[in-house]
Amino acid sequence: MSGELPPTLSNCTSLITIDFSSNNFSGGLKEVNFSNLPNLKTIDLMLNNFSGTIPKSIYSCINLTALRLSSNKFHGQLSERIGNLKSLAFLSLVDNSLTNITSALQILSSCRNLTTLLIGTNFKNEAMPKDDAIDGFWNLRVLFLNDCSLSGNIPLWLSKLTNLEMLLLYNNELTGPIPDWINSLIFLFHINMYNNSLTGEIPTALMSMPMLEKDKVAPKPFELPIYTRSRQYRMAISFSTMLRVGRNNLTGVIPEEIGQLKALVSLDLRSNKLIGVIPQSICNLSNLEALDLSGKHLTGTIPIGLNNLHFVSKFNISNNDLEGPIPINGQLITFPRTSFEGNPDLGGNVIRGSIPDSIGELKGLQELQLGHNNMSEELPSTLGNCTDLRSINLGCNYFSGELTGFNFSTLTNLKSLDLMRNNFNGTFPESIYSSPGQPQPCNQALAPRHPLYDGPFARHPGPPAAYLLAHAPSSSTMAASPRRHGHVGTRDDGLEPHLHTH
Repeated sequence: MSGELPPTLSNCTSLITIDFSSNNFSGGLKEVNFSNLPNLKTIDLMLNNFSGTIPKSIYSCINLTALRLSSNKFHGQLSERIGNLKSLAFLSLVDNSLTNITSALQILSSCRNLTTLLIGTNFKNEAMPKDDAIDGFWNLRVLFLNDCSLSGNIPLWLSKLTNLEMLLLYNNELTGPIPDWINSLIFLFHINMYNNSLTGEIPTALMSMPMLEKDKVAPKPFELPIYTRSRQYRMAISFSTMLRVGRNNLTGVIPEEIGQLKALVSLDLRSNKLIGVIPQSICNLSNLEALDLSGKHLTGTIPIGLNNLHFVSKFNISNNDLEGPIPINGQLITFPRTSFEGNPDLGGNVIRGSIPDSIGELKGLQELQLGHNNMSEELPSTLGNCTDLRSINLGCNYFSGELTGFNFSTLTNLKSLDLMRNNFNGTFPESIYSSPGQPQPCNQALAPRHPLYDGPFARHPGPPAAYLLAHAPSSSTMAASPRRHGHVGTRDDGLEPHLHTH
């Protein structure tokens, strides 16, 4: 829908909810007299093209509990009259052109029932309010101050938000250390300080965060769902337990105590100035789904225990100074070479050896990307136990033997299969045609290093070569490991820091 909102909307005096979100409405809102709508509890106008200042008549809706004006073209400063909204619990003003963050926070602190405050992508290039400027927000659980290019330090007034569960400060220009008082926020479980200029060592206080040690987030619903790029979240528990401090200037070593943070689902320390080895204790983080230690100066070998992190689906240790072999008897075998590149002494950045029989224990494996390595010998029959597999890329290796003994029919979810440029022989296996999820066709011609099959192809519509993908895996392709307890697709568990919240 498009156009401007009609002034006659204010005649609908019994309205409780207004939801015009995700349309193409434009113009200002001053023509609508919201003060005639005393029963309004929810206003959601996100993702439109409304412009001008926020109309003061909205602040007469004293029963409002949720107000979302995100992703519009509002500008100017917040009016002091927003303090009249004593019942307001949810406020999202993300992605507008608001100014004067100090005044905005001082005014909003009088909204005593506010639990969710999303005001990122505003207040460009301003300074973070100083410690003595802000007071209040006793009930605040969620605070998004991301993408503002704010300068200054992480302020002390944040330590007073004792009910805070989620803190997003990414994509600012904050300097100074991560303060030791952070572990006094005993409910904080989602921490994103990615892409600032923070300095100093990773504080030991961060290693004793109660909610990073035990996953016990209370299932309290938001007044309105929080939207990201492709998901909506109706309660904080749906967000992952996260520590993201990548792309800063942190120094020193990764503390051994990091192994205490057993509730962590996502850990991002990339692109800092950290040195030393990958601590063995990181292998204790059995709930991890995403781990990024890339772009630093880490040395030593890869801890073998990382293979036991069976839920990790995004993994990156590239561009360090690691050495020694890449462990291949577990989860690490499922990641592409791009996860390891840029370590000159790390196994030549090429995986050698064979696929171990133990791969059959990875029941949740969805993608196996081992193309362009120096792996050899026959495929283990236990690979057929990985019944969730959707994609297999073993192209450009030295695998050998016949495939007729391998039962592809157990891989009922398989969509793509790449075996090009290996040393397989014998006849083409008919079991590949019995899979309901037959590999997707590809026009790439078969290009073997040696004659691939010396017998006739099975009689089946289309040449078998049409089912052999012949491309290298992209840098974004990684194996997927489903989460326990049905959390697949419900948590933001990737390493991408930009949530684009509304």
